[in-house]
Amino acid sequence: MRQEPYRVGPWGVPSAPTIPAIFRPVHGGLPYEGQTLVDTGSTCCVIPQSFAEKAGWRSHGEQRIRTASGTSPMFVYSVVIEAFSRQWKVDVIGSQRPYAIIGRNILNHLRILLDGPALKMEVLG
Repeated sequence: MRQEPYRVGPWGVPSAPTIPAIFRPVHGGLPYEGQTLVDTGSTCCVIPQSFAEKAGWRSHGEQRIRTASGTSPMFVYSVVIEAFSRQWKVDVIGSQRPYAIIGRNILNHLRILLDGPALKMEVLG
């Protein structure tokens, strides 16, 4: 079992759990390493599009993605994600958000306990 504390958001209150993660592009380019938002409401993992472009990632297509702000085409990248002491090969979406997201295409493989009062997240095996 591994516990991760929530980070304090820009308004001085905990926003959501984050974890350290590495996104390694399958088709070349530099890896993304950093704190990554754990988002149970996100269908898939997300990488900042600006990072993917600067790091030389090669997209293998576009997909129309529906978000809270509407539907738009976004680039799709194949990556190996290292997070929660494991690895997964998945597709991720390039987004205008300035941060990466771990979504349900990874979270659905895990049992996770979000303890809001204690501001902790725990992977249960």
